[in-house]
Amino acid sequence: MEDLFRTRVATLLIVGLLGLSMMTLTTPEVEAAEGRAALSVNIQSFAFSPSTLTIEVGDSVTWTNNDGAAHTVTSTSGPASFDSGTLSPGDSFSFTFTTAGTYDYRCNIHSSMTGMITVVAPNSAPEATSASISPEPAFTNDVLSVFASTSDADGDPVTLSYAWLVNGASIAQSGSTLDGSSWFDKGDVVQVEVTPNDGKVDGAAVMSNGVTISNSPPSIASVAISPSPLDNESAATCIPSGWSDPDDDAEAYEYEWLVNGVSTDTTQTSGPFSVDDVVSCSVTPDDGFEAGPAISSGDLTVVAADAPDADGDGVPDSFDDCPDTPVAEAPDATGCSPSQYDEDGDGVPDDDDACLGTPAGESVNVNGCSPTQLDADGDGVPDYIDDCPATPMAEAADSDGCSPSQLDADGDGVEDAADICPGTSVDSQVDSAGCPVIIVTVTLELPDATSHELEVTLAEDEGGWDATAALLDSNNISYNVSGDASGIFVDDLGGSSTTAQSGDFDYWWWGLFVWNESTSAWEESSVGISDLMLENGSRFAWAPTFDGAWTDQAFLARLAANEALQASVDTCAAADHMIMIGADGVSFEPSYLEVDAGDSVCWKWTGASMAHNVRQVAAEGETQAMAGGFGVETPASDIQYTFVFSDDGTYPYICQPHALLGMTGTIQVGPASVDEPDPTPTPTPEEETPGFSIILGTLAMLGAAMLSRRWNP
Repeated sequence: MEDLFRTRVATLLIVGLLGLSMMTLTTPEVEAAEGRAALSVNIQSFAFSPSTLTIEVGDSVTWTNNDGAAHTVTSTSGPASFDSGTLSPGDSFSFTFTTAGTYDYRCNIHSSMTGMITVVAPNSAPEATSASISPEPAFTNDVLSVFASTSDADGDPVTLSYAWLVNGASIAQSGSTLDGSSWFDKGDVVQVEVTPNDGKVDGAAVMSNGVTISNSPPSIASVAISPSPLDNESAATCIPSGWSDPDDDAEAYEYEWLVNGVSTDTTQTSGPFSVDDVVSCSVTPDDGFEAGPAISSGDLTVVAADAPDADGDGVPDSFDDCPDTPVAEAPDATGCSPSQYDEDGDGVPDDDDACLGTPAGESVNVNGCSPTQLDADGDGVPDYIDDCPATPMAEAADSDGCSPSQLDADGDGVEDAADICPGTSVDSQVDSAGCPVIIVTVTLELPDATSHELEVTLAEDEGGWDATAALLDSNNISYNVSGDASGIFVDDLGGSSTTAQSGDFDYWWWGLFVWNESTSAWEESSVGISDLMLENGSRFAWAPTFDGAWTDQAFLARLAANEALQASVDTCAAADHMIMIGADGVSFEPSYLEVDAGDSVCWKWTGASMAHNVRQVAAEGETQAMAGGFGVETPASDIQYTFVFSDDGTYPYICQPHALLGMTGTIQVGPASVDEPDPTPTPTPEEETPGFSIILGTLAMLGAAMLSRRWNP
């Protein structure tokens, strides 16, 4: 019995302990409920990427631990709670969000690792509840407009697109208006289909009412009676002119004659009438569908056929405003021919008057022009006060009639009267006195490390020290200089002074650099500041050095870094991606970035509390910059650096001063490489330490030994 009991106990011990051992070696998988969409968050470099995510109700999010340490995904606030438990490297956790709201979460092992999920309700399609066309009725040359009522359950702004139809056929017009002069005619039926969009999806389209284009009534411009004057022996004809019909319908008219205010006839021709009758006619245009507005002629008084007419122009003397009309010239109803009109009363008929509107009282020449109206060069200044009678065309003249080219013999833009340097070449830069100047830029770094820059205008014979003195004076910086045959010596600058003499070795030395435009680089000057000769557009920079060396390499490095910063501004603004300093001041945000080949990435920070740089490393975990890699070598509080990644791959980088604090990042260009699985799983820290699993295994072997004793006495 004792052996049987020992056998049963040993068997149970082996089975139980082996089961527990298997549980410790198996990582539980948390299955996500089936959701509407799946999104992912990468856990790497002790950060969630992306750290914020906006999703819709029903979406699932999967977190994957790609770091070298264990983490958790644990909610800290929100409508629902979730907790992944400990995720070893390579583990994943999924959660489906079924309630809208904001969910904050963190890693319970590393509390600085935080993230946020914003869950919004699924988008509802917008609606267009009605669509109508106006005006109605509409005519051939009208511009039609469509009006539609819209709504969106989510409160999203709604835009509309339009598809116009004429007689049921689509036309190539998609705006909210339709111009009849181009798209439709009388009798056409016009509709428009309106489709709402909320920036995400289209809603159901709505068709407007159909508008049938109505007939447009015709019109005329004027009506006249012929002949005029009208005598008592002649029949009169009513003559309309200026027919217009937008529909191009056939032309037709209705007539009515009035004699002394009484309607007498409805034909186009009527009369003769009695002497002194007052006659008029009216015409109504009609296109066969409807009549347009009636237009009346003026009243005409009938004269006797034998009434006196001294000049024989057909206008009786009693009505003739121009009694001497030349023979063969046709007068108007007042008895005047064109040669007799003189609107400005200068004695020159309008037909011959080259200067209509001559002021009253001014004498004119044979062409009807007074002195105030003559302007031979057309500059707007009358000849009698024009000091420059031959001003070139298109040049603006002053009040004396002179253009700048007429007052500036050397063409330097300074009028001759003020130009003390006549004969300046056309391409020269000049000052207000017309004398040649050059414009240079000087940069000066003071002993206290403050830097000043100024664009200075110099005379052609001035040099580097003159530009420096102008910068010092404009910034109210004190200085004292002395000089001898060997050049300028600065004894005092901005309150910093030296007691050394100009020949002493420890006298202030200066780093002096000039900008080489052809190489786009700062270069050491071969001469001193007093001998530095400049030309228009020159740039130079200098700073004191106290180490007895002629050049100051640190100052040169600062100049070069600033030049690179300025040159990168436009590139950075156009970059595809941006990386900045994280809120903790010692991290990149984002620290992990996925881009496509050909994308540009800009690292940018301004006024950082600590100086940082960007250096590529050969592999994650490295702290030594890779030779020939991308990045900015000199740490600075202000950085703008752009690099274009042309090839797929993984590009780790660091901030050298703070790499040990975890200030690292990775640029993943294209898809990440997938390594073949290692048949030997990488042990976790727990597995590397002799612990529970080993103890369980040992106990299992003890149980087996007991069985052995039972079956092998």
